[in-house]
Amino acid sequence: MLTRPRLLWQLAHHPEFRGKLKRTMDGLPQQNQTSPLRMWIEEGDVTFSNRLAPDEFYGQVKTLLTQHLGVSKEDSEHLIVTDIYERIYQVSLPEEEPKELRARLLWQLAHHPEFRGKLKKTMDGLPQQNQTSPLRMWIEEGDVTFSNRLAPDKFYRQVKMLLTQHLGVSEADAKRFIDADRAERRET
Repeated sequence: MLTRPRLLWQLAHHPEFRGKLKRTMDGLPQQNQTSPLRMWIEEGDVTFSNRLAPDEFYGQVKTLLTQHLGVSKEDSEHLIVTDIYERIYQVSLPEEEPKELRARLLWQLAHHPEFRGKLKKTMDGLPQQNQTSPLRMWIEEGDVTFSNRLAPDKFYRQVKMLLTQHLGVSEADAKRFIDADRAERRET
């Protein structure tokens, strides 16, 4: 899988780039010293704002990787998911499946045209969402508290509904994700 150090190595050794982004590249905004893409590559950081949304930025990253560096779609998505996870949790992504799957969910949610990174207040088949809703807390903070009112089975039915009915995840991938999340919760 493509990692950030491998990306930097690839950029440094690519005959077209020789370690630096070109000022103009097809499908990308013009690059200068303060361009978000350049800052991300050189300093590992980018600041999102009203002028630069995460989906727009990661679209640029994907274009650079796949169209200009010849990186596979799978490797580019892995690098993007890893970057999003590290940005959210301020830690390096371990090679554990539940965390990677969770990062993929966050990536899908951020790039889904219907959601743009946030759960809608009302969604078919799901309880109304607010700031303290278990599903929202689980997505945003990685935690959910089970109780008599919220049993694990009830909660994971909501997760499955979100994944399959609203984000278009296959039943098999949803099951794999839920099984991995359940297993991780049992271990902690």
